Amino acid sequence: MAGMDEMAASLSDWIAFTARLEAAGMAVFENADIKITEKQFAEPKILALSLLCRTLLNMKGMVALAQAGLAVETRILARACNENMFCVGGLIEKGDDFVAAMQADDIKSLMLRGKFVVDKIAPAEGVGAELADKLRSRLQHMKARWPKVGFLKPKEAAEQSVVGISYIQYSQLSADAAHPSITALKRHLFITQDGGENIAGLDIRPRERGSEIRDTVDIGCNAVVGVLVGVNQLLDVEKAREPVKAVFEEYGVLSTVIKPPAKVQT
Repeated sequence: MAGMDEMAASLSDWIAFTARLEAAGMAVFENADIKITEKQFAEPKILALSLLCRTLLNMKGMVALAQAGLAVETRILARACNENMFCVGGLIEKGDDFVAAMQADDIKSLMLRGKFVVDKIAPAEGVGAELADKLRSRLQHMKARWPKVGFLKPKEAAEQSVVGISYIQYSQLSADAAHPSITALKRHLFITQDGGENIAGLDIRPRERGSEIRDTVDIGCNAVVGVLVGVNQLLDVEKAREPVKAVFEEYGVLSTVIKPPAKVQT
């Protein structure tokens, strides 16, 4: 009888699957027919297709890092794929209202960066002072025009769509990989014994924890499937229906294969 390790979808299985995800994504991209309207780039369908482009590249980066054995970095890009999926879900559920929230996020970020420049970097006189005054005036104009803009938080984006349940995975990837949290930094800590005495050290390239990389690529692939399904739902690309359906069904098979328990190092 095959052992559990033999029954599990391996990392190579998942990496092979990403090639079919990319092919399905290209079927959507190459066959999409989007009319340019007065909304221009603010058209939800254009933004959705842009999110698909970003997701496919994030996925390729995730695979490259997984193959290099870099667990944390693999998790960071799997997190990015999930964030893209939340935005696609928001575009489906809220349409133009979600686009407005994305634009507000962009404006808020630009205003804060501009404020930092004029407050901390720009000279009060001499070369550059005139430019700083123009930037200050521009920021005042923006504040008057958009007095209530705020950031679009990933949790809020997730809650606005049917993919909100994936937020728990996203938050875990944030806590143990994307942010320099205590949890993330503890990954570098190791304890050895010398003459019965515990000695703490730091590992510049800590080893993978159990099947962490494989499981992370699984999580990333789940998000990519979500993006594919969502974008094609929004764009209704007839020639992409079968390829998207095929990877959706294949993901269901791969993800339900019995996985061995992860061997976590302490």
